[in-house]
Amino acid sequence: MTVKSPLLDAPPKRIKLTDVVAEYKGETKEHKSPRTYLNYARSLDLFAKGCHKTYVDEVGRGCLMAFAAALKKDGNGERTVFNRFSYVYTFLKRHGKAGIVGKNDWPKFEETESEIYSDDDVKKMLAACESAAERALILFASGMCPCRCGKRIEVNLMRSRWVCRPPAQNGRIQRDYASTSSSQG
Repeated sequence: MTVKSPLLDAPPKRIKLTDVVAEYKGETKEHKSPRTYLNYARSLDLFAKGCHKTYVDEVGRGCLMAFAAALKKDGNGERTVFNRFSYVYTFLKRHGKAGIVGKNDWPKFEETESEIYSDDDVKKMLAACESAAERALILFASGMCPCRCGKRIEVNLMRSRWVCRPPAQNGRIQRDYASTSSSQG
């Protein structure tokens, strides 16, 4: 005699996309940095707004491809499209959707490398400057401290402030070192 279990006959519970987006955003806010949370939240909100599926199990390759296309159409740069696509894919993997896009489906972007100038190059550029503003721009752009102490400079444009710190040693930045700073207020 075979016994039927009502648990085996019950269809799997469907999960609403909006519910899991809200839950995932809450977890991200609690466990990640504020910047990471904002990146994920913005990406997931855009995805949920543009995806016309009600349940997570309905989301497929076409949804992600349409999302990437919409981001491009809205004028987002290649790197931004890639990052937002990646955030949404990470979210979907967590809900059983790993592998819904192939490696050729991912948005393409070209990584650019910054040119590194030697001290001699910076000195030549400074010698060619005709104004203090040009010299300041070269110093800030090169990372050389305006007080010429040889320390690394950090610029916070939002606060109109610069701070010079000693160069990183062994890949680690010393935070307990006295630093020189300036602010305009």
